[in-house]
Amino acid sequence: MEIQYNADNETLTVRRQGRLDTLACRELTAALDREWAAGGAAGERLRVVFDLAGVDFVFSAFFRVCMSTARRLAPGHFSIVNASQEVKRAFHVVELDYFFQVK
Repeated sequence: MEIQYNADNETLTVRRQGRLDTLACRELTAALDREWAAGGAAGERLRVVFDLAGVDFVFSAFFRVCMSTARRLAPGHFSIVNASQEVKRAFHVVELDYFFQVK
C-alpha cells in the first residue's frame, strides 16, 4: 500500500493496486490510524484522497473505510479519484455515490 503525505497542501494521498479486499482494507485502516496518531492527518484543513487508478474491485470493507475516513475530516475534504467504471458502479449500487463524489 502506497501512502503519500504532502505537507505543503495538507493532502494525504492513498494509492493501491489490485483489489481492495478485507485484508487490504485492514492494512489501509492501520496505515491511516498511524497517520492520525502521528499527527500527520490532523487539522480541519487536511484533505484525504483515495486514488483508485490501479484498483479493479472493491469489497464492502472499503466502503466502511471510506465512511470512517470521511467522518474524521471536515465536510468536502475527502475524495475518491481515478475510479474505474466497475468501482463507480459499486458505489452507486450501495447508494454511497450520494455521500461521496467518486471520480
